[in-house]
Amino acid sequence: MADKLHKPVFTFPTIASNCAPTSAVCILYYDNHESAGSYRIDAPAVHAFADTTIIAEAPEQYIWAGIGDALSKEVEASFSAQGRDLAYKNTMGVHIVQGTNERIMANGIEALAAAKKQELSPAIDNIILEILGTTSYTSVLVDHAYNGHFAHSFYYGVTVLPQGEKHLHGEIVSYGVLVVLQLAGETERLNRLRKFMIEVGLPTSLKDLDITSEADLALVLDKAMTTDHVDVSPFPIDRAMIEEAIQAVEALND
Repeated sequence: MADKLHKPVFTFPTIASNCAPTSAVCILYYDNHESAGSYRIDAPAVHAFADTTIIAEAPEQYIWAGIGDALSKEVEASFSAQGRDLAYKNTMGVHIVQGTNERIMANGIEALAAAKKQELSPAIDNIILEILGTTSYTSVLVDHAYNGHFAHSFYYGVTVLPQGEKHLHGEIVSYGVLVVLQLAGETERLNRLRKFMIEVGLPTSLKDLDITSEADLALVLDKAMTTDHVDVSPFPIDRAMIEEAIQAVEALND
């Protein structure tokens, strides 16, 4: 509304479950909670008043989901931009987020332990800066084409299921990150990130997200393939390739 009225936007995040408070992208939903696309405002909030004490005292699952969401930006932006001659802002956006996942893996376990106790911690501060800071810099700087890939397409797909209301955005996105790394053929990064996700309890299987039937997965992919995130990739990606990548990720749980 503020954007439509040409008024300045200020945000007051009380949780850090994703980069929404500092991003210029607004995710829209139908009344039944299915994804209805996005709306991009001209600029992010003039200022985000993020009180780390309030965020640390919030239910721990929100910062946990924020970690899952933050893990996606480096992987998706890098994969989408791979092999392309980028304009300056896109180059800056893609480079800013490099190293984010290393920092998340270094601070995540300690941050979640502190969040469980609802205590302030340097690790929580570091994680909040990644969730609300680094990833949003990328989101604001890059064109839409480099702001996401299948990890977010997968999330939009899950919103067609009742399970989509049960699981948080970042929780669902984090599983999609594993699929993107499988598509990219980055086995070493996939295994390392997957190990961290297991340590902090993020989903590494469809079962973790209560997706237990081929029919449900088909519905998810039906929706996911209507998004345009996978249109910009280092090579053409079709549904069969995504299904194969998901099967490979699932096989790691055997």
